[in-house]
Amino acid sequence: MTERHYPLVVVEQPRRSYLFPILAAIVLLLLTTTVWLGSGWFHTQPSITVSGIAPLYVEGEPLRVALSWSGGDVIKEIRFDIPEARINKTWYANATRGEKTTRLSTVGWLPIQYAYTATFISQNNKHYSVTGQFQLDKRDIVQPSSQIIGLENNYNVGTEITYTLQAVDNRALQKAIFIVQGTPIEQNWDVMNEQQIAYQASFSTKGWEANRYYSYLFTVIDDAGNQFDRTGRFWLVEIDRILPQGQVSGIEPQYTLGDKINYSLSASDNEELKQVTFKVQPDRVNQIWHVSDVKVAQQSSFSTKNWQAGDYEYQLKIIDHVENEQIITGQFTLVEPVSLAEQMPAFSGQLMGIKQDYQVGDTVSYSLENYHKNDIKTLLFEVQPNIKETLWHGDEIAPVISNSFSTTNWQHGVYTYFITAFGQQDDILQRQQGTFTLTQPAQPFKAKVASLLKNCQQHFAAKRYTVGKKGTALECYREVLAMDAGNVEATKGLKAIEVKYHVFVESALRRERWQSAKLYLSRLAEVNPQSPEIPKLEKRLKTLRAQAKNRDKQQAQKQVVDKPKPVSKPAPKSACSHCDCEELLTKLSIGVEPLTRQEQAYQRAHCQ
Repeated sequence: MTERHYPLVVVEQPRRSYLFPILAAIVLLLLTTTVWLGSGWFHTQPSITVSGIAPLYVEGEPLRVALSWSGGDVIKEIRFDIPEARINKTWYANATRGEKTTRLSTVGWLPIQYAYTATFISQNNKHYSVTGQFQLDKRDIVQPSSQIIGLENNYNVGTEITYTLQAVDNRALQKAIFIVQGTPIEQNWDVMNEQQIAYQASFSTKGWEANRYYSYLFTVIDDAGNQFDRTGRFWLVEIDRILPQGQVSGIEPQYTLGDKINYSLSASDNEELKQVTFKVQPDRVNQIWHVSDVKVAQQSSFSTKNWQAGDYEYQLKIIDHVENEQIITGQFTLVEPVSLAEQMPAFSGQLMGIKQDYQVGDTVSYSLENYHKNDIKTLLFEVQPNIKETLWHGDEIAPVISNSFSTTNWQHGVYTYFITAFGQQDDILQRQQGTFTLTQPAQPFKAKVASLLKNCQQHFAAKRYTVGKKGTALECYREVLAMDAGNVEATKGLKAIEVKYHVFVESALRRERWQSAKLYLSRLAEVNPQSPEIPKLEKRLKTLRAQAKNRDKQQAQKQVVDKPKPVSKPAPKSACSHCDCEELLTKLSIGVEPLTRQEQAYQRAHCQ
């Protein structure tokens, strides 16, 4: 069998292209994604926040809200709702990030708890929400209260003034401020929401102007903005450098051991005493009196029983209210008692009639009876250091000798009297002594001054400063000073009247009441013609009055008359052509003469 061989024929197949299927797949994927996005099947949640809302507010306090988003879906709409307050806010956007802000007033809202909702809506209508709540409290309208402890009415220049500030609030305090007006003193405290505070502070008055008032202000503010002011003032005077004065009377140069020593002391100061001390060195007597007056007088005594014989020094120390100090010293000697053998013989007679106590101005009567010593040449009676008189000089002594002496113009204190019998050789044969106490009578002078000062205070309280039918405080205080020059209370009273009229002038200048200012200036000059404030105030009155006149003139020039003024009926004439409300109220407020009937009618009709 014969093999057949056929020629090999190769047929070439066309090549396949993969580009088209790939493109088709991509198109299909894009279409599918679009369908998914459009149908909401595919989304990304953005980061959303609500800021600015505090957990607690007070009625009327504004809310500041910030709504922000970033990343994720495109946000097309933002809503903010507070249902209880009927708040519905809407904003429109078309962004993947952003922020919307709003400010809401809570005026008129009820004090309750509020819930809020912030909603972010995407383009595919997907809602993203944030919720929260806050409390709205009723507004605090209660003022805080405060007090200042430790501030006195009067100080000396250079004094370090220490005081305590106290304050309390129904909720919380925020700030406290203390200032002394017209000085650098301004102290501030941030309280940090404390309900009550107590601060101790101080300041120095070194270098401050003397003889004037300084006003101070203590302000406290609570967390709701309520404010309370407490004010006051103090008077600053020059430092008193005048030393107090005093004396000790009644202490003799010599005593016998065991004697009781009676003495009197007095002290005075130009302003006010603080303490008086009497000492006998070394450490035998220490008596102290605390005083709050311009003068003092004391009587006292001490026993020398169980003391030692020798010399003793006594000391009177006087301290005034600004610690000025005066020391007055003296001395006496204690001697051993004389033995019976050495003692002089006692009087054969009797001294009668001298009492232990008298008042200055009394007459002291006494008698000596039954003196029969034949060897007595002279009989001498002494009251040291005021009286030294010979009762008898001769060969015989009468059975009864009567005599008297007056204590008019004597100083009060303890007095020692002696009866001495001298022999023919002028030697002392017999001696007898005793004491009596002389006191000041009840002084009608002091009572009259006190009564006058009471009347002055009544005039001042009734505002009868310089004019009044029933008298005036000015005349009254001057009458006191005429009786008692340097009386502290009367001096302070005149200063208070001066300050009153100074305040009245200042008030009238501020209100442009020129006639009232002139009236008050004349009253100020009547109280104190030498006041350094008078020329200053007169200059201010002149300047301010000229400025007001120029101002009124300029205003009148600027006025343009557009049309004639309508003719009005003239007002009925008042029965009081000279009356002015300001002047009438001045009379009523500062105690001038009573209003006349015409003035009373004008005041009722026109000065409400």
